[in-house]
Amino acid sequence: MTDGEANAVASGGSELAGAQAETEGPVGAERARLRELVLRAHPEAIPELVQGETLEELETSARLATEVYRRIADSVREAVAREAAASVPAGQPGRQTYLVNIEALSPAAKIAEGLRRVKRG
Repeated sequence: MTDGEANAVASGGSELAGAQAETEGPVGAERARLRELVLRAHPEAIPELVQGETLEELETSARLATEVYRRIADSVREAVAREAAASVPAGQPGRQTYLVNIEALSPAAKIAEGLRRVKRG
């Protein structure tokens, strides 16, 4: 679907009000029922984007509305996945081994060793 087609489908919002006004007559009622059936056949379609006078027009706009829905859903899923990946740490770092036997050090030496390790990161 091109951007022009998406814009054409999206601009159908003003036509929706006109189509709903036409549903007062018997032909309008049949058209509304047909639109409802097309929407049931395409549950992922964005209802506001499904427009048309004939079955073919309704089916085409329903396919386009479904494609728009899928694009939006995919972009939201990707954004959520990126956000989750950025906010969750990759895992616990491995244990670090130190050459100094801390238990054998004096209290002052233990403090100095701790400060040295903090500086190293």
